[in-house]
Amino acid sequence: PHLNIAELEKIDYNFKSKLINWAQSNKKVCAFKVLDEKRADHRILYKIAAFIDEVSHGEAESFNKKQAEQQAAELACKALGI
Repeated sequence: PHLNIAELEKIDYNFKSKLINWAQSNKKVCAFKVLDEKRADHRILYKIAAFIDEVSHGEAESFNKKQAEQQAAELACKALGI
């Protein structure tokens, strides 16, 4: 089996950038806000939401803040049909 590199390059896995670019091109305000932080075994569990024009379109939790933002952005992209 072979991988088609050209097809793989078309796939965008950076949902946060995708959401921000979509918001900017549609004159909307995109923001990521920490809704909650919980300490567990010397680690912090972040709950983050992706907002478009101050309306939450996706929430995610992770011990890594950037990963939670990416997951929230992915949910927002799906909810908005991007």
